[in-house]
This record gives sequence, C-alpha cells and structure tokens, in this order.
Amino acid sequence: MPVIRAYYGAVVPHPQEWSTGVLGRNNSSVVVSFRPPPADILSGADDAALAHFFDAAPRGHAIYYSYYHEPEAPIKAGQFTLAQYKAAWTHIVAIADAAHNPYLHSTLILQHQDARPGDQYNFRNYLPADGVISTLGWDAYPVGTDEGHPQPTPPAQFMGPVVAASKSVGLPFGFAEFALGTPTDRPQWLTEVAKYMQG
Repeated sequence: MPVIRAYYGAVVPHPQEWSTGVLGRNNSSVVVSFRPPPADILSGADDAALAHFFDAAPRGHAIYYSYYHEPEAPIKAGQFTLAQYKAAWTHIVAIADAAHNPYLHSTLILQHQDARPGDQYNFRNYLPADGVISTLGWDAYPVGTDEGHPQPTPPAQFMGPVVAASKSVGLPFGFAEFALGTPTDRPQWLTEVAKYMQG
C-alpha cells in the first residue's frame, strides 16, 4: 500500500511504533492520528512523549499526523472548547517542527459536511492561525451512511465540496476515510470514486 491509516487513542504513540508497530510495518507513507485531551496537551504533560515520537519518525515518505480527527462532536458536547483545540494544535506543531523532519505534515481531519456552505460546522473555524496546518484531511461518506442506509452516491456530490473548500484556502488535501457500507453496487462505485480522485 502506498499509504496506510493508523488510529491511536488518548495517548501519544510510542516511538517504537515507527519500527516494530503498525506505522513501520508497511514501510510507506502514513496518516496517523492520536487524541489526548487538549487540557493534557496544553499542560505540557505530553511534551516529552510528543518530542520522542516526532524525533523517531522516519524520513523518505510522507507522514501526515493528525491531532484529534473529527473534533466537531466533542467540541459541541462541551468536552473541550474550539479555542483549546486550536491552541493544542499549535503546541503540537511547535514540538513537531523542532524535529526538523520535512516529511512531517500537520493534517487537520474534519467531516466532509463541514465543507458545505451553510453547514452548522464551518471548516475554516477549525484552522489555527499562522499556517499551523499544512494539509487538510477529510472523512467523507455517501448519502444515508449516518442513517444506516448508505447509497452509492456519485463522488462529485459528497466529495466535490471538500475539493472546493480545500482549494479555497490553498491547502493540499486528501481523503482519510471513505466507504460504502453496503455491498450493493460497491465495485462500480469504488471505480467511480477512483476515477474522480485521479481526476
């Protein structure tokens, strides 16, 4: 695989993940996310773990690291504030930059709905200031997924707004997640998605 997606929970991944863990197993580019609470990040409690993780990161292929992907619902539920989230991002990127590894890319991963005009969440609100984010990632699912009745939606319909939004802020982007949760028409749909992404 040219790139793999790896998830970690409320802890910073151990540096050994780059060698003996999933991050090193494929010897490829990775999209890796972790989600300690912003309060922990801002307290400095994870500074040493973050520094060790970024210092140990390999060179030679892109590493898209993401802090707390899909933060919309936790923020809405009051688990932490938008200001705390963006401040935590700024703190993490400063530590990553100290590793002086040009293959590390700060990647904000949001839900694709945030790119639609008029949505309750506006993707621009999640961008910290001063170019902290270098890449946008999107979790994009076709119509009916949330309701348990996924439909083989044309990719331009549910991915198109994401493409336009990313270009509007001049950031490179990719799709960190997408799927069709039914086998019906899935092969043809995947072919459509692949052609759309290549285009």
